[in-house]
Amino acid sequence: MADFEFNRRQLMGALAVGAVASTIALPELAFAQAPSGSAIQAALTRAYDRYKSLNEGKNADYIPALTEVPPK
Repeated sequence: MADFEFNRRQLMGALAVGAVASTIALPELAFAQAPSGSAIQAALTRAYDRYKSLNEGKNADYIPALTEVPPK
């Protein structure tokens, strides 16, 4: 198990910063300010649009309620 845990807000922030950072050259990133709210929203929108049709995997079967939920 990892030595740290993320809550949902931290995880979404990390994903958004990573998505924004991937569009910036590394030297620029070293001195960049925190991304703006609009940059984070744009990164989240791009990620959602890219992965919203991903249909891999299955619902968790160790949580009984999730076995009843449609996977989409």
